[in-house]
Amino acid sequence: MIERIKNDELSVLCGFSKFKKLNLINEFISEFTKKSEVIYIDYEFNRNEIETFINKNEKLNIICKKINSDKEIYEDIITDSEYIILNYPKHINYNNNVFNNLQKHAKKYKKKIIMFSLLPIWYIMFMLLYLEGEFYMLKNKVAVVTGGTRGIGFATVEKFLENNAKVILLGSKKESVDKALSKLKEKGYEADGFYPSLTNINEVKETFDEIVKKYGKIDILVNNAGMSAMDKIYDYNEEDFYKIIDLNVNAVFNCSRAVVEHMKENNGGVILNTSSMVSIYGQPSGCGYPASKFAVNGLTKSLARELGKDNIRVNAVAPGVTLTDMMKDVPDSVIEPIIKSIPLGRIGTPEDIANAFLFLASDMASYITGVVLSVDGAARS
Repeated sequence: MIERIKNDELSVLCGFSKFKKLNLINEFISEFTKKSEVIYIDYEFNRNEIETFINKNEKLNIICKKINSDKEIYEDIITDSEYIILNYPKHINYNNNVFNNLQKHAKKYKKKIIMFSLLPIWYIMFMLLYLEGEFYMLKNKVAVVTGGTRGIGFATVEKFLENNAKVILLGSKKESVDKALSKLKEKGYEADGFYPSLTNINEVKETFDEIVKKYGKIDILVNNAGMSAMDKIYDYNEEDFYKIIDLNVNAVFNCSRAVVEHMKENNGGVILNTSSMVSIYGQPSGCGYPASKFAVNGLTKSLARELGKDNIRVNAVAPGVTLTDMMKDVPDSVIEPIIKSIPLGRIGTPEDIANAFLFLASDMASYITGVVLSVDGAARS
């Protein structure tokens, strides 16, 4: 059996009694450490227990973890070892980051995993299908996210990558795009990035043509780039108002206009726009921002009706107060009254909004179009 699985990328052994499993683990470690470095990761026993049944040697690295506290990525610990032997207890959930992260980095460095488990075989098969992408919501999709370098946009990029999409993020500057791509790479994700002026339709078209040339298609567009201002009407100047409209409305039109022909040729697609709860209720000052988001809602509903015949769905997400970088600088004295006014009792996170985008981008929302989905904890501005 050992010889048979030596070359397998992933082997799962289950259905053994505890005693038999421990003997097999020791047998595998003894065999593999004859010629290779081995990492043994155990989520069931502590080190003292392990050392009673394992023959230790210099080529063996033993790691013990606590299931509930583990969220790390294993890049640092697997680079020097050819084999990873993992003892997976019965009570761990398939969607825990433990095995997902381990498998991702093992593939990256071409390591081999041997997993022992007391889980029933049907559960193991479900877990492996999940990890191989069979249950990822955006498998084989190509997505473009504008304003994807930070906040809600970056969280959406991450969420799409987690669900097996190829993602291209668009930002305003090369520096911000490179920084975002570097941050994603540190987390084990590969993405692509561009920095066209979204208010220049020719630059947008050139960028989208380049993306289609490289990836073959664009399935999903998230129009997330935007800006805000809180000036009162007495202080508002024409230039600032037009600047907000240009990025928050004209850029949404430009990107949508540039992508629809590609989507039509590909027999459909999804366009998602970032709106705001103030597009529904307005706000006490800074009229340019809610005006722009009212326009986004209008574009969303109208394009949904126009593009339905081409199998292109168009929806928007209207976030409430969300904990982005800008909100982190707001003092607690301002934040606390806001939280008290929200029925769910907390401020939203970028991931809350990204989850809504994920759902609307997926085939689970295949009969949803022309919707402005509020994600605001029932807050009312």
